Amino acid sequence: MRLSVIKWAFDLIKMLDKFKTKLSTLANVPLQVFLNLASSKTLLEQISNKQLEIEKKNNLLLEKRGEFKNLLDNFPDGVLIHRDGIILYTNPRLREYLKYEQSFEMLGQSVYDIMVPPEFVDIVKKRTQDLISGVVAVNPLMEFELLTKISGERFSCEVSSVPMTIDGDKCVAVTFRDLSDRKKLQIYKMTTDRMTALGHLAAGVGHEINNPLCYVMMNLELVKDNLAAAKIRDYNKQISAIQKGLERIKTVVSDLKTVSRVSPDNAVTHVDVNDVIESVLGIVKNEIQHRAVLKCSLTSVEPIWIEETRLAQILINLAINAAHSIPIGDTNQNCVGVKTFMNNKNQVVIEISDTGSGMSKDIQKKIFDPFFTTKAAGKGTGLGLSICHNIVNQFNGTIEFKSELGKGTVFQVVFPASEATKNIIKLDQAEMKKDSKAASKGQVLIIDDDVELLDVLQEIVSTNHDCLAFTNAQAALDILKENNTFDCIICDLMMPKMSGLQFYNALKQTAPHYLNRVIILTGGSFTEETDNFLNLPEITVLEKPIDTTLLLKAIQSFVIQNSSNGLVNLPIKKAG
Repeated sequence: MRLSVIKWAFDLIKMLDKFKTKLSTLANVPLQVFLNLASSKTLLEQISNKQLEIEKKNNLLLEKRGEFKNLLDNFPDGVLIHRDGIILYTNPRLREYLKYEQSFEMLGQSVYDIMVPPEFVDIVKKRTQDLISGVVAVNPLMEFELLTKISGERFSCEVSSVPMTIDGDKCVAVTFRDLSDRKKLQIYKMTTDRMTALGHLAAGVGHEINNPLCYVMMNLELVKDNLAAAKIRDYNKQISAIQKGLERIKTVVSDLKTVSRVSPDNAVTHVDVNDVIESVLGIVKNEIQHRAVLKCSLTSVEPIWIEETRLAQILINLAINAAHSIPIGDTNQNCVGVKTFMNNKNQVVIEISDTGSGMSKDIQKKIFDPFFTTKAAGKGTGLGLSICHNIVNQFNGTIEFKSELGKGTVFQVVFPASEATKNIIKLDQAEMKKDSKAASKGQVLIIDDDVELLDVLQEIVSTNHDCLAFTNAQAALDILKENNTFDCIICDLMMPKMSGLQFYNALKQTAPHYLNRVIILTGGSFTEETDNFLNLPEITVLEKPIDTTLLLKAIQSFVIQNSSNGLVNLPIKKAG
């Protein structure tokens, strides 16, 4: 212990001696040296302060760069920065557009090799050169297609670019806005316009077919009525075949009218759901029959308040989707079911089911989203179910579904019931079987511009009633002004010189007492005005092709009505 203290003391003495020597040395140093040292200290402090200032600015710049990068990383459009075509930066949205998972997959690559289609290379180089050389400050927007990572796939976008400087080098920043939804909307609009044109064409064709179909069917009935019983037996097979063919044409025309007629959005009416379903199934049966057995169970349901074509659009979409969920092949082992029934809330339920592939939970969450589709590119717009959902909501209904992978899907569309019924003539089977020839004799005026149809109508009506026929509605009006003897007026809706609607309005002025005795014949309505006219409760409507039994029953109801009102039928004063 003591030795240690001594050693410490000895070391201290040596250190003091050295310090004394230093002090003596410094005593001999000139004053200028100390002044120079003091000046150097001030310079060092200034340098140190400048360095701190530079570090602060660098940190601020780095922070701003970080904020700028964060902005680009989260920008809603795709962003790319390149120098001489070599990619320096891509944001996540652009990589998402082009199906790249990591940024390093694109960095250092040439835009002309991995992004720009060959036919656009010259255009892109020219736009880039104009920016770098200062010819333009900003490249204008341009619709463009980019190559994606997936071979053969392209991404539609709208491109704009601006020049920028990075580390003293001139670069180009490019933004890419997704045009996929816009393109889909354009395709949908084109499809809609095409379908609208086809709807007009189909409705027109249906109308033109209706008249000849009508008089062929009515003439065939006359032939059957006039042939002797023995002759009927001889030609019964041929006559039955003709009738079946005509009925088939009648069904096709009726289906076309239901699903293809173009109506305004507000052309709503009380619709028989089962009638529309039968028409729709006639249209989509080819989609179903190669994939599944169709099982249809339609029960008596109340009418619903909706536009008929919109309901058909919903049902067509659901029926086709059900069919397409089943692969072509094992038809007998698969089923597409269609049901209607009333639930305990007095609502009309339409159920469409299938034994197809079903849907996963993830897909189920998206099926009503616009543009979502599980079909391959170009096979579907992804708008069908979204539109169905909107239509159902528009008419106070609901659409729900249950689905299980590998087991199929069930859709239920529910609408509130409407107590009102359509004013198109419908008679029950028992009433139709009554002998119309035993009916009271009345006086009937018929107007139709189709001569062949007018002839057969006059011949059929004349078997029970006195009948006067006109191809010109104005001539018929002149007769009606001078006669108060007609029990019933039958008028075609669509005529070139004076339509059924115009005739009815003229009748209000010249002979209003006849307004409750008019039957309108229609093969199709083409305007909102005629749609509204046919839906008036006081208008009696009979659709072409005409069921002669229904026609005679309708005429008879007017004859009986006029007789009960004490009207006396006088001889018809015919046109001179």
